[in-house]
Amino acid sequence: MNTFMDSRENNKSSEEVERCLDPQLWHACAGGMVQMPTVNSKVYYFPQGHAEHACGPVNFMNCPKVSPLIPCKVVSIKYMADPETDEVYAKLKLFPLSGNGNDGQDYYGNDVVENQDKPVSFAKTLTQSDANNGGGFS
Repeated sequence: MNTFMDSRENNKSSEEVERCLDPQLWHACAGGMVQMPTVNSKVYYFPQGHAEHACGPVNFMNCPKVSPLIPCKVVSIKYMADPETDEVYAKLKLFPLSGNGNDGQDYYGNDVVENQDKPVSFAKTLTQSDANNGGGFS
């Protein structure tokens, strides 16, 4: 099983508390074009896309078996905002599924019968502000 962690997650002080927003307030701030998957829905995790936002360079040559996409189930969603910039973001906790999309157990180890529906994909239409980073996408 592949495991990826955000190194910043481990650097939190014990005094720092995550403050979640009401989902309706979060969606109002994020805008009408934003769609979020629901808990227990199936999504794809893209490790290389995640690595592009890492604090330092990530070398996938050390992990030759890393798939370009990993089917996952959404376990939880935290709707949050940066207290300094008021920028809204969401933290999704994902549980990797086996190759056939059904590992027979949920996140907590309970036996479940998975829905065999295809996962829904989500896309964001890029805006000028998304591209306003010095002339290119990064």
